[in-house]
Amino acid sequence: MSALIATMTATPAATTSVPLQALAKGELVGPLKHVTSLWAGYGTLSRGTFRPTASPTTGKRAKSATKNVIDHAAIPVMVKMIHFDDAAHDDDLTLADLAKLASTEYADPTTGDLGHRRKVCSYRVEYLFYAQNLSSPTPFRVADFVPALSRASPATITLGMTELPESASLAPTPRAVLAWLASFHAHFLGTQPSGLWEAGGYWHVATRPAELRRAQNARGSPYQWVALHADIWADRLAKWQSDARCGTLVHGDPKGDNVVVLPDGQVAMVDFQYVGGGIGAVDVAHWLATSAPDHVLSDWRRVVADEYYAVYAAQAASKGKEVVDAATVVDQVEVALLDWARFVAGWGWWGNVRWLQRTVQEVRDKWVPRA
Repeated sequence: MSALIATMTATPAATTSVPLQALAKGELVGPLKHVTSLWAGYGTLSRGTFRPTASPTTGKRAKSATKNVIDHAAIPVMVKMIHFDDAAHDDDLTLADLAKLASTEYADPTTGDLGHRRKVCSYRVEYLFYAQNLSSPTPFRVADFVPALSRASPATITLGMTELPESASLAPTPRAVLAWLASFHAHFLGTQPSGLWEAGGYWHVATRPAELRRAQNARGSPYQWVALHADIWADRLAKWQSDARCGTLVHGDPKGDNVVVLPDGQVAMVDFQYVGGGIGAVDVAHWLATSAPDHVLSDWRRVVADEYYAVYAAQAASKGKEVVDAATVVDQVEVALLDWARFVAGWGWWGNVRWLQRTVQEVRDKWVPRA
């Protein structure tokens, strides 16, 4: 790929969507309360209460993705605050300038502190995703963007989101998780990753040269081959991504820790730092390899066809969009699993390791050309 962060094709126009208008103006009620520190000390996540001062409705519940925005009523919010660079200026950036900054600083993934630059870009990508793509109601559940609490500069990111109402007693079901992914992928089918990662997923081969070298040099490892054939997996995934029937946006990190179970048993997802272009199978493979329960893994091809593809195809059809058949999606998941194995072979195996190792060995002859 020519760039790791896709060029923003145009500055998003002002929207008249209900959530953005309802949350565009207002103020915090009382101080923020610290919840947790972000990975590697990049910032903090805090909880607070926000009172909107403007809304297109009066005394009525707005049609928000999280169903919790009421005109002039105080609503719970989460605020993610990230600090990058004391030397950088702190002037506000437009979304287009923010995308340009992310693309420029990550232009060469082979020099400098790659891990730091990857993380910095990921927070900027997440901000851009919320600001561009979540400013109107969606068919999948997700926190709403709060513009009044959000700003971006070269030095900092502050991302305000409505707090998702989380169930204290329910566990996420595979059906709910796969339905969320299917809805997300169908909704963004044909969407270009403007200002986002060209290829979503924190393990994409172009962003992980050190892990690739480590796995390729692991002589004697029974899984060295998944790294030596990395170009095969990358080429196939890229070709599918360029197919109008497959290319969409992917969450990029749909592991169990990023799933929130709502009181009605449905789920939402958080942490969109590695959202970008791709095919839905990339997310499905990641969830299978890291978070799926044993009863799903034992019959995963049927589960993908019945619980994921059926929802994906139906929602795409309702929008007049064409998709590939279920057998092709299962093939795509196999290749995405090979690509995930390429990453963890150099980074460190985790998740459903035995199942993943067994599965990639089973499909090896199908996808590796014979000499």
